[in-house]
Amino acid sequence: MRTRTLATALSVVGALFALSACETPSMDDFNSLRNQVANLESRVSAAEARADEAAAAAAECRQVCERTDRMFQQSLRK
Repeated sequence: MRTRTLATALSVVGALFALSACETPSMDDFNSLRNQVANLESRVSAAEARADEAAAAAAECRQVCERTDRMFQQSLRK
């Protein structure tokens, strides 16, 4: 029983020591992180918009290629 008490006491002391080494973030740190997240969100939105544009262009190119292929196939039959 004494070993358990000693182990518990050492655990509590170790936890307190670890917590005392932690720095509490300031409001400036929080605001900086918030700004960084907002910046990343806007960059992600812009990247998504570019990806949507690229997907639309790719779909249009695919349609043109399919149409061209059909026209070529028809010209071979004539």
